[in-house]
This record gives sequence, structure tokens and C-alpha cells, in this order.
Amino acid sequence: MPITYRFSEVNPSRFLREEARAAIRSSFHRWSDTICSGGRTSLRFVEGEDIATDTPFVVGRPEGEKFGIYFREDVWPHDGANTIAQTNHLFGTASGTITDVNLEINNIKGTAFSVSDSTDVSDVKTWDLQSVITHEVGHYIGFAHSDDPVSIMVSSYCADELKATRCNKGRIEARRLAPDDIAGLCALYPPGATYDPPATSGCLVAREPLRDSSVVALVSGALVVLAAARRRRRARLS
Repeated sequence: MPITYRFSEVNPSRFLREEARAAIRSSFHRWSDTICSGGRTSLRFVEGEDIATDTPFVVGRPEGEKFGIYFREDVWPHDGANTIAQTNHLFGTASGTITDVNLEINNIKGTAFSVSDSTDVSDVKTWDLQSVITHEVGHYIGFAHSDDPVSIMVSSYCADELKATRCNKGRIEARRLAPDDIAGLCALYPPGATYDPPATSGCLVAREPLRDSSVVALVSGALVVLAAARRRRRARLS
């Protein structure tokens, strides 16, 4: 610890730079400020220097180009036209350590994000950037999707069938972690935990060898799947 994140120096065209960054920073802090039964989670983040070069997401990228956050403005480079954000990982296949992450935001024409704190729930066509990135940070630290409809990690949170449980309560409610999320977080990053070796740029999510390229933890009803290979994570409009 701590786990690094870095912004691309290419600023999003549809936001004021600092408003977008403030929303994203708040998404990371939402997880690291969580209180568990024994105190604050051991999860910590640090913001690194901006990334100047958008290099291919492959093993062996320079340290200063790893763990990046990118707004995609012209072309969405992944499958799924309805994907609004995606987090990709590189994992150590024996250690379970996340060695690199790309968090990408689909900011092409037609994707409507907001950084407003408005409590108006009538505008269902606008996606709250902080809510979306809070979901993606869950993937960033090793979580898969949850089947709990009120979890921030549900695969299509804010889809029509889920509005009554999260979106229709407003943006502030939509940004919150559910008990399911907190249970998994406190199990993976418990208060006072130490990490050996120190995860200064990686994310240690498993200490023992992984079986069949994955490790599954059942914690207080929370299902957390930590893949030991590069996987695509999606939060979709539907």
C-alpha cells in the first residue's frame, strides 16, 4: 500500500478538468475511507503524476504509465456500444497481485455524464460520473460484479429494473457503498493489514496460489471474484 492511480494529461472535452478529477478522486476515497468493524480499512490510494503517453495496455509498460485513467473522446476501443466505462487488469498468475490497470471512460458523443450533486432524480438520461467511477474503482481493487441489487458493484446499476433501489433515490444515494460492498472490502483489506511485499504500485488481492486462474471469496453474503488474468469489467447502459 498505497495503490497508485494516475490521470491521463489529455483532459476531457465535456468537463472542466478539475470538476472531473474531483469527482474521480471522491470515488477512490469512497472506498478507502470505509470503516470496518475493527476500524478504517487498510486500503489506501495515492495519486501519481499525470500520464503523458497513452501506451498499449501490455505487460512491461513503464511504471509512470501504469494505473491510468483515460477519457476516450473519439473512438471507444472496446466491444459493447453501451459500455460507459471499463476497467482492465493485468494480474500476477501466481501471486494474485494486480500489476497494472487501465480505467477507461466512454466520453464519446452521445454519452451524457454529470458531475453535479443535484438531488433531482428526474433526469435518467444523465449518468453521474462519481457513481460510475465508484463502481469502476471496485473493479480497480479486485471486485467482480455483485448480484445484490443495491450494491455499487451490480453490473447494470441504474438500469430500469433497479432505479427504485438506487437511482430513484438521487445521486448522493447512488454513490454509496452497500453492506455487500463493505463486507467484501473489509475482508480483502481489513483494518491494520500489512502487505508483503509492499504494494506500492500494485494491488495485492490474494496471498496464496490461485486455482484455475481465479479465487472466489464468500464473505457475509458478498461474492468477490478475483481473476488472475486480464479481464474486462463493464458498467453498462441498458
